[in-house]
Amino acid sequence: MRPVVPNKLDRGFPRAKVVGTSGMSQLPRPLRQPPASAELAAALGACRRAFLAIALFSGMSNILMLTGSLFMLEVYDRVIPSRSVPTLVALLILASGLYAAQGIIDAIRSRILVASATASTKR
Repeated sequence: MRPVVPNKLDRGFPRAKVVGTSGMSQLPRPLRQPPASAELAAALGACRRAFLAIALFSGMSNILMLTGSLFMLEVYDRVIPSRSVPTLVALLILASGLYAAQGIIDAIRSRILVASATASTKR
């Protein structure tokens, strides 16, 4: 009987089980998740136009969120050095209009979200 020589690569982990009749060890197959159900795919497909509209309105809203920063940038860059009140009034009217547009866009976006959620719930 030969003495058992320890393998340098053996770290105490159990060896893979022999599967099949060929005697070769095989690695376990990775677990796959089942594909999405047909109902979910149909519901998402039906709301595709709503999702595109939501993405468009979200992008516009995110750009309009820069209104306050750009207003302050222009005030410090143009109004304060020149002490121009008409420029300040024009910037204030423009910023107020942009904030109002952002509010309208957010209201439309929320209505689209509610409508798409209601439609997907009914399906």
